[in-house]
Amino acid sequence: MTEQMISPRFRKWARAYFNDEVTEELIDEHYCPELTIDDNVQLFKERFGKTLPVAEPTQVVHYRHSATETATKSATLDLDTVDVVAIMGDKHTGKSNLMFYHMNNYAGKRTKYLFGYPEKVDGYRTLSTIGDLATVKDAIVGIDEIQKQFRVYDRRANIELQELISLAKHNRLTLLFTTTQSQFITRGLEGTVDVWNITRIKDLGALKNGSKPKRVIQNLRVPQATQWSLSLANGQFVQYGEALTPEMNGVHEFENQNVGKVWGAR
Repeated sequence: MTEQMISPRFRKWARAYFNDEVTEELIDEHYCPELTIDDNVQLFKERFGKTLPVAEPTQVVHYRHSATETATKSATLDLDTVDVVAIMGDKHTGKSNLMFYHMNNYAGKRTKYLFGYPEKVDGYRTLSTIGDLATVKDAIVGIDEIQKQFRVYDRRANIELQELISLAKHNRLTLLFTTTQSQFITRGLEGTVDVWNITRIKDLGALKNGSKPKRVIQNLRVPQATQWSLSLANGQFVQYGEALTPEMNGVHEFENQNVGKVWGAR
């Protein structure tokens, strides 16, 4: 099978999930181009003895779903296949809950960390310094309110953050971060983001002109998106990633993870 017939996203997932125990030859031999990427993921998990429990959200289950359940499942990210997820929206729109939704639904083997988070959360380890973050490998890291952790308006600090993200990719980390404004995300940082999650935005005029989030919203053809605002209810978000399948892009719902206001109003 030729290299071009196998999705790079699938190869990346296989290397991360199986910790390089599955060789390129095995991928070439067992990958089925007639199946979707998600079906191939399930095929490899079953074939190589790492099948997930039936209740996990990434499991392929053949029964009829309700409309809400189907929408929720189609929005679930496989964090082993992406490097950076940016979650943006107005205050009080559930950004932190959405970050924890993705991380709580992670079904892989990598350790989960929170960087600079002010509370201890069961099931997560804590990172408190940039030096620690730079040395962690094979992990999922959540950064709530990234502008509180890095001086993103400072040019030098922003360059350091981009270098840190580059190092994180080398160390096989997946980073998820939340923020309230597109102004916190510079052009350089924007280019590192694989998947955008956007909650409610009352005034699109507040978004930085030409920013990726603004272009994503302007390209939407859904009733909630107008030239003035993105009017989503709490528990809804827009997801967009160029490498995602079409059904994963668009408006989705997520379950409340009961995350409180650890930073005060947000």
